Amino acid sequence: MIELNNINKSYGDLHVLKDVSFSISKKEILSIVGPSGAGKTTLLKIIGKLENMDSGKIIFNGEETNNLKGLELCNFRNQKIGFVFQFHHLMPEFTVLENICMPAFIKRNFKESKEYAYELMETLNIIDKKDSFPTNLSGGEQQRIAIARSLINKPDLVLADEPSGNLDTEQAKIMHNLFNILRTKYNQTFIIVTHNNDLAQLCDRTITLENGIVS
Repeated sequence: MIELNNINKSYGDLHVLKDVSFSISKKEILSIVGPSGAGKTTLLKIIGKLENMDSGKIIFNGEETNNLKGLELCNFRNQKIGFVFQFHHLMPEFTVLENICMPAFIKRNFKESKEYAYELMETLNIIDKKDSFPTNLSGGEQQRIAIARSLINKPDLVLADEPSGNLDTEQAKIMHNLFNILRTKYNQTFIIVTHNNDLAQLCDRTITLENGIVS
């Protein structure tokens, strides 16, 4: 579904990504591991079109993403990619349901998005929290909200950057098992960055990024 060909990225004299190439299939859960500063987050941002690469090519469902601009780029990020971050970035003034639906509300797709949000909350065992506010919930519950939000527009790919980084060991295992449940139920594809090698083993495949090189 996705092909990365010879991706390079530098910040001044620091060469962060060096000819990074790999592919990922639909419904695959791929983990990316490696030391801090290896370029893992930068790579996710490049795949999700949050940051530009210096050179290389990304093929997404048969089409190049290099030349996306303006409204076309915004639609790609909103509809094709879901993002889950270590810090949830939930809006405290909105309820759980409203936080989950926010990306879909951009398209003014109110009725359908609410129905799908209820389904996602059922799957993620947070339906009883739908009218709660994020600050009243645990870290694990907040992360489930963030995952549901990433799925609300039914994206082709979800990019997760250290999604269990702020959770204890047990909650982290539950979180990673949820990715498998979501993959099975919704045919979802995930790329997950994690420092936890044990949790990476729960994924279909693991690649290591170190000194800007994939192995």
